[in-house]
Amino acid sequence: MMERRASRSGQVVLILAFILLGLVFLFLMASDIFLAVRNKNRVQNAGDAAALMAARWQGVTLNLIGELNLMHLAAACETNVEAMAGIVALQERLAITGPMVGFWAANETAKRNGAPVDDDMTEIVRYAARAADTYSSPTWPEKGADYAAMLRMIAADGVAAGADNARLLPAATVDGGHPLYDRIFYMAADSKNWPAICRHVFRCNHSKAASTLLSWPGWGDIPDAVVSNDMVNSEFFGVYVQRATCDFAAGGAAGELIAVAAEVGIGDIVTREALDASPVMGTFPWYLYDVGQWRDWGELDRGGSTRFPLMGAVKQRYDVLGAAAACRVRDLMPTLTETGYTNVFTWTAAAKPFGDEDGRRVIDVVPGVPLVLPSFKFTRLIPLGGVGESSLGAADDEWLKHVREHVPNKIRVPGCSYCRILDKWDEPGYTREGGEYLMHHAHDEVCEPPTSGHGEGGGTHYAH
Repeated sequence: MMERRASRSGQVVLILAFILLGLVFLFLMASDIFLAVRNKNRVQNAGDAAALMAARWQGVTLNLIGELNLMHLAAACETNVEAMAGIVALQERLAITGPMVGFWAANETAKRNGAPVDDDMTEIVRYAARAADTYSSPTWPEKGADYAAMLRMIAADGVAAGADNARLLPAATVDGGHPLYDRIFYMAADSKNWPAICRHVFRCNHSKAASTLLSWPGWGDIPDAVVSNDMVNSEFFGVYVQRATCDFAAGGAAGELIAVAAEVGIGDIVTREALDASPVMGTFPWYLYDVGQWRDWGELDRGGSTRFPLMGAVKQRYDVLGAAAACRVRDLMPTLTETGYTNVFTWTAAAKPFGDEDGRRVIDVVPGVPLVLPSFKFTRLIPLGGVGESSLGAADDEWLKHVREHVPNKIRVPGCSYCRILDKWDEPGYTREGGEYLMHHAHDEVCEPPTSGHGEGGGTHYAH
């Protein structure tokens, strides 16, 4: 009798041990879930706050450039050439330093919201600084050195919010470069999006795309990557402005400029008579919106499978793409229940400055001339696809390494996701499938580029 009770007592202890072990495991799993949710929220908040801060500085920069355009106008009406030269030189510096302040402020904001420094994204900024030393300008000889010094200062503090839409890399879709330097090609190739391949690789030549894919000949000679940045704008969070001479004396532009001048208190200087009589109005360049980037939101809605989710009509005052900020934040969290396993939390948020001029778009205030004016009043978070798909990925260190080392050296590196896509592309029958698809599908609006003539841009279902 005593032996039977001792045996039962041992079984109870064993059962209790298993129950206790299960409870410990459940506690650890609950802790993992709690920490995962908390870290995800923290990373998301940091990314959103960083994007809003960078976009706010883009708006500030554009407003300052716009204020200086009005000062330029007043100086031209008074034939003050020395003042005009100084204003244009200051605008040149603002177009670079304004976004750089925004980059620094975005990173400080991300850190204050709990985002850690990311070594890979910091190295990207150091790489940009090394390349920037070569830039120069006749009116700003130290432009490259000054820009590089700003980048090194940001890198020295550590980058927590990477600029995911930096124009650091050649945008092949926009500038006509080689597809292997175009990140969108890899996304389309990986998902077998053959209409996108037709647009990006074959420039919408449907018959050539079909016949070439049916008997793929290989890539042939691959050129080195060329950074297509003339440094009018900062590579990080640029405001997409351009310089051009203008004649405001004719047409509706003069009347609108006179009205704007009266609103800001310089109406006694900027008059119709002064505009007509000024001999120096076109002596120095004006700062205009780059209409290749400042386009209609409606261009994002292609229809079909690549439709951008625009719900309803966009109000006229907001119907403009342009300067925007995409910030990527990343954090690691080891799990308690899986030894050696680490969760990677990544969040990319996008924001944009908006303006409102009596219901008109900011680029339409001066008829026929996209003159930058101080029109920006607030910033909002926007869908990531609205940033512009051709540049997304500049905070992706793997992508940078791929286009800097793998593509120009014609090597395939195990573990590189972009090399893996190229390996898949070279598999027998892979490209032939694309050729057969295009042979059996007409070249409809899905394969056609935007009607604006500014090249590929805007978001699709890849940009999320």
